Amino acid sequence: MSKPHTLDKLKIALFEGKKDGLSESDLNVLRRYKAGFTAWLDEPTMRDSEMRVFLIANYHVSESQAYRDIANLKFLLGNVRNANKEWQRYKVIDMLDEAYNRAKEANDVKAMVMAADKLGKYTQLDQKDDEVMPWEEIIPQTYEVTSDPSVLGITPIPNHRKKITDLLKKYSDDIEFEDMKEYKELEEVVNEK
Repeated sequence: MSKPHTLDKLKIALFEGKKDGLSESDLNVLRRYKAGFTAWLDEPTMRDSEMRVFLIANYHVSESQAYRDIANLKFLLGNVRNANKEWQRYKVIDMLDEAYNRAKEANDVKAMVMAADKLGKYTQLDQKDDEVMPWEEIIPQTYEVTSDPSVLGITPIPNHRKKITDLLKKYSDDIEFEDMKEYKELEEVVNEK
């Protein structure tokens, strides 16, 4: 059985309260996570940059560590802003259901239709469903490696290997090393000091 990862141990400590096997460093991380999540619950609109400032100011961690903590917080405890948005969606749907039910009790057909229309638009039932991609029908392109340039529509050069050798010989003979200055061996420089 493999050794549990630190994040797994912290998850167990957060949700089950078991702090067995946590080092002092792990306990400090756990305190940061709890404080960060509590701060997010108090202020769900807090941006990541504000959370970074909070963690740096209160726990004296580096900026990169603060961002790692934020990512781990979202992984372990969920994104508070998304949870709040989902809650608001739930409330809107619940209110529209209640409006429909009240209109039905009052036998107000016009209000029933309006509530049903708003509910349908909010839940996007009035829009066409996205087509499901037929993944099983998609066949990946097969490629075959070749050194034949005619595949690209280029006319091949006859005896190209000989031409390359000739060009290398021609231009390597033209290289002159006149620009090189005198140099000293590294051992001589070290011995001079």
